[in-house]
Amino acid sequence: MNAHEILAQTLWFADASESLRDALATVMVRTEVADGHVFVREGGPMDHLIIIEEGALARTKVTAEGELLESVMTADFSSPRALEDSVVVDRVKGKGRITGLLHVSTKEHDLAYASVIADGPATVWLISGEDLREVVSRTPEHALHMIGVMAKSMRMGTKSLRGLMKNIRRKPSDIIGEGGDGPKVCKVLCYDSTSWVRESFTPAVEAFNNIQDGTCSIAMDFTAD
Repeated sequence: MNAHEILAQTLWFADASESLRDALATVMVRTEVADGHVFVREGGPMDHLIIIEEGALARTKVTAEGELLESVMTADFSSPRALEDSVVVDRVKGKGRITGLLHVSTKEHDLAYASVIADGPATVWLISGEDLREVVSRTPEHALHMIGVMAKSMRMGTKSLRGLMKNIRRKPSDIIGEGGDGPKVCKVLCYDSTSWVRESFTPAVEAFNNIQDGTCSIAMDFTAD
């Protein structure tokens, strides 16, 4: 599969102009990796957009003795133990699926809120943030397409978040897994880090946690990815 063919499989670039797809194809790098390959570590810079051709990626959060860390800046994310002690937040799989788009769209990269790791052997296409921004800035047409992509991404993220919040009303054993003794934590990664989202959800999550009997709580992080 060549670069043009994989772009046609993506949600964000399938309907892009021929000019934009041609420009992106020239800066795309096809890479085959083994299971466990680390594309980016939590707390480090996300400087490449990743498009899946084959395989799956796992996004993981580091834990400290089984608990979610208070801040992504408090752990040594370069240590092998960090990956061993991480928990899977979600998996990205399917031909044409993209991760890292919102991170690399601006020059000042956000730190990654999760590690991105190959979940089995994978073939992906990489576009550096610098190359993506240069391509987008060439013509107004390219820039307008990316604005549309961002708007679509944010709408989809909002819908996903609504589904997650709806699910927290279910029994702890349903939303966490197979249950067991001790308090359960539902870890939520919100793909919208705008201030109004934080200001709206943070007190709501705190209120939810305060009225629980200790059997269940929510730990929510926010990311622009």
